[in-house]
Amino acid sequence: MNTITPKFLGYVGGPDLHDAMILGVKRDAGTAVVLVETYRGSQVAVGIEGVADVCSEPSAGMHILGVAELDAPGGLRRYVFVNADEDAPGRLEIVARGVTLAAM
Repeated sequence: MNTITPKFLGYVGGPDLHDAMILGVKRDAGTAVVLVETYRGSQVAVGIEGVADVCSEPSAGMHILGVAELDAPGGLRRYVFVNADEDAPGRLEIVARGVTLAAM
């Protein structure tokens, strides 16, 4: 991951991804899918395309404040699943081309 301070661009998914929980992550070649349960109990698949880098510690079960989108070199974006508990070990950051959301 790049150590230069990236520019914050906004949050992905609006209020549905605030106070959500990561159920699991699946990565296949240049894509990743993060399955999230919203605070309302519905499930959302966060599809990430053009994956260039993943920084992950066990993230299943991690409660998130939201998904922050930051700029990254080469026109890419860094998607940070912000852990709600700063003392918990879970971490998930993905550098990629873009993101899509799909209700499950």
